[in-house]
Amino acid sequence: MELVHLKEVNPGPTDLFLALSDSSQNNMVASLVARSLGIERTFVRVDDPDFVEVCHELGLTEKMVPSHITSQYLYDEILSESLLALFDFLKNNVSLYRKVVTEEDVGSPSRIEESSKIKVIYYFRNGEFHQLDAQTELQENDEIILLTGLEDNHRGLNWLG
Repeated sequence: MELVHLKEVNPGPTDLFLALSDSSQNNMVASLVARSLGIERTFVRVDDPDFVEVCHELGLTEKMVPSHITSQYLYDEILSESLLALFDFLKNNVSLYRKVVTEEDVGSPSRIEESSKIKVIYYFRNGEFHQLDAQTELQENDEIILLTGLEDNHRGLNWLG
């Protein structure tokens, strides 16, 4: 879809905009235009890994990088025994979730944990893996991985949005 046509179609109450062309730049611009039209959630295909940081700086946190997906798939296949061990460890009463930190969540992970009975187990900042320590302060757009028990899922899912 041409960018000029995006406004003409009047996206109205659209839940999600997918920008999946072969051009990373066009996808990023289209997602920004979609945001300017009131679409809060956009998903961007980025073929050039050099644009991942640009996406992050623009607040385009939901992205697909085909080369990363292939790498992740191979990594997962190689470590499949470790993944199976993780699933066996989690059992049926434990769940993992991913959440992008919002302005309200900024600060110590203990604020999140105390209010929702969820444990933040690690986080990604600018695409880099980080383990929590006593000085960790979550920043807006960090991606956090959460662990919760089944009995807390209803409260946790409300908080996750």
